[in-house]
Amino acid sequence: MRFFELKNFTDYNLLLFSQNIIDKCENLMSYYKNIFKNLPYSCILLEKKKDVFVIKEANTFYCKITHINGDELRGKMIEEVFPKNPLSSRLKEIQESLEIAYTNQESHKIDVLRYDLYDGQNDIYKLKYWEIENIPFFDKPKNTRYILNVVKDITAEILERDRGNINYQKQNEESLLG
Repeated sequence: MRFFELKNFTDYNLLLFSQNIIDKCENLMSYYKNIFKNLPYSCILLEKKKDVFVIKEANTFYCKITHINGDELRGKMIEEVFPKNPLSSRLKEIQESLEIAYTNQESHKIDVLRYDLYDGQNDIYKLKYWEIENIPFFDKPKNTRYILNVVKDITAEILERDRGNINYQKQNEESLLG
């Protein structure tokens, strides 16, 4: 027994038309997914489920800078992927920023956040500073559907700034003493 019966040629055309639309939608989704995967920014797409943010997808650049495979990220909460470590205690700030973007339906930015990444090969934490922006995406009724979490590694800039500050302080101390 068939799931449905085609009554006439028109039903068959409607079925072909419907399948064509489904194929185009799948192609379009594949197209957008490909764009996301290849963005020149490190991003993860998060979805809120039962009051927690779950990683729906990670792009190639994000996987590269975090040294974590996309399959290891998908479906996990941020705190599962980036657990608290002894050198960085600001994971809560990331979660608060996600919640602000989700609730207020507008982007929220963290200008500088230190979160050191664990290097399993050498069994050490690597010093890292990040700039983070959480951008909400909406469904048709204008409800927040996803949060795009964009991170930029700003470690080099912060270390350079700190070196400049130390040199400036030394010069001031020398001028006061001498």
